Amino acid sequence: AWANLADGYRFIPARKAESLQAYTRGLQLIDEQIALAPADIDLLTRRVVMLAKRGDCDAARAAAAAVEVKVASSPAALYRVGVAHEVCGRREDAVVKILAALERGYPADEVARDPELVKFREDLRYHRYLSTNSRPSRE
Repeated sequence: AWANLADGYRFIPARKAESLQAYTRGLQLIDEQIALAPADIDLLTRRVVMLAKRGDCDAARAAAAAVEVKVASSPAALYRVGVAHEVCGRREDAVVKILAALERGYPADEVARDPELVKFREDLRYHRYLSTNSRPSRE
């Protein structure tokens, strides 16, 4: 809930300080959950995204690297790490992770709707992936 609140504030320039405070509170809470379940890939990658959105890109990158092996087995985890890379301006890493997430079954409509990925969706590699992996509609 704190991450969602922070996301909302983040898109309002006058609410940047509130966004940072909400991400900080969200990180405190998720760290408490991680202490109870240190191998939970969903918690770990949600933490990566919150760090990135808070602007702690070095910490986000280190946290993503720490879970690199575990991420490959989860489309949602791959996606979250990809979003964190995109937020931090690391497009190459974002493309690798997000396209891998799509390959493993992550819903393409989620990528199409995510406000964090507006610029990502302009990337030619994303369009190539969509054109070679689209399925005909069965109506």
